Order: sequence, then structure tokens, then C-alpha cells
Amino acid sequence: MKTDMKNTVVAVCCAFIVGFFIRFFIFDLMIVEGESMYPTLKSGAVVLVVKTAYGLRLPGFNTYLLHWAEPKQDEIVVFWTLDRKAVVKRCAGLSDQYNFIALGDNRAISLDSRAYGPVPIDQIIGKVFTLKRNATEKKPDTNNTISRVSPISTGWILQIGVWLCRGLTYPYGSK
Repeated sequence: MKTDMKNTVVAVCCAFIVGFFIRFFIFDLMIVEGESMYPTLKSGAVVLVVKTAYGLRLPGFNTYLLHWAEPKQDEIVVFWTLDRKAVVKRCAGLSDQYNFIALGDNRAISLDSRAYGPVPIDQIIGKVFTLKRNATEKKPDTNNTISRVSPISTGWILQIGVWLCRGLTYPYGSK
């Protein structure tokens, strides 16, 4: 009985560690909120944000520990604004001094680098890959000038951690 409890505690701890590592260092799932990236990303679209696309950085710090790439023109990225909101925009190109130009696809309503200037590359959270597009086709809300992204529940990451750690806690099969 004590062995089962110990194995369960080890599996849960392992799942949290693996889940934390994946979510904060490797990739995250986010939901797009807003219409500034319409029609490419509609409000409600689920996107995969690959945090290691341009380098390795510590969460919460505005600098890369290791930097191995820069965003290319037309790539969609998530980055931090000055007021610490995560937003999604398209890289329209690199400017001098390690900055990039961020533009929304819905140029008529997008609040982007045309309003606030170039964005430091160190503010990039990651590169965006679309996973699920919003099924309903609707006209964009012209009052929503910025597309934000918000993280999805970490439950799916913890489940991956449990699957990975199950082999560590039950090396000879399940009991």
C-alpha cells in the first residue's frame, strides 16, 4: 500500500515538473481573442506557440539565454506589449537595433507597430502555428483593434507528464 502511494506521489510530482517544463520553455496552446489578425486568425482560433523557435529564454525575463534565429518576414508571432499583454501579429520585417515590425492582418483596425513602433525581438514569446480555426464565418468586430492570446488550461500538459512518468513509476508494467 505504501509503495502504491509513493508511486502515485512520484507520478504526480513528475507530471507537474514535465508539464511546467513543457509549458514554460517549449510550447503552449493559446486562444486568439480579437479580430486584428482576421482573416488569418479569427477570434477563438486555437494556436500552438512554439517558444523555442527563436531561442531559449527564462519565463518572465525579457532576454534570451540562447538565441539561434530571428523571425522571418510573414511569420506570425506572439509577443509581450509594454503593458505585459500577450498579443499576436505578423512580422512584417526586421528593423535595425534588434527590433521587428509587427502588423495585424486586418490593417483597417489593427493596433500594431504603425501606432507603437518597432518591437524588440526579446519580447517575442514564440512562433505561431494554427491548430484549429474558428468554424463560424462572421464579419470582424471593427471595435476590437488588438488580437490577444490567452493560455489554455494546463490539464493536457499534466496528462502528457503522467504518460511520460508512468514508465518511470511502473517500470515493469501496471500493477
